[in-house]
Amino acid sequence: SDNRLVIPGIDVNQPIKEGNSISVIDNEGVWRRPNSSSAPDKGNMVLAGHRFTYANPYGSFYHLDKLKIDDKLAIYWQGKEYVYKVKETKVVSASSVDIEKSTTDQQLTLYTCTPIWSAKDRLVIIAVPFEEINQ
Repeated sequence: SDNRLVIPGIDVNQPIKEGNSISVIDNEGVWRRPNSSSAPDKGNMVLAGHRFTYANPYGSFYHLDKLKIDDKLAIYWQGKEYVYKVKETKVVSASSVDIEKSTTDQQLTLYTCTPIWSAKDRLVIIAVPFEEINQ
């Protein structure tokens, strides 16, 4: 079973690919930054994706800007499901490396280029594990 990122609200269901450069996701998938965490572990799991690719005008993160605070998403990692909710959305400069720094708590960072057709800035979504509240 491959590792996947699923974001129902924006119709994303993509394999999470591993490798030394973003070229592992030419036409599909999202790329886990090599030094970042993975779903079950503490720390910052960083996933990058394209807004568009040459083979497909709608890349995996084309609609990432439509995500809102508290939207849910899931990582399927080594056969288990990990549910997260969006905590923050922001735009930073392309040179901002802060978004990849490690965290003490479990965090998921998704990023892509913005605006569409440009690599000027980075659109960043930060999500945290979703805890079911049973009352």
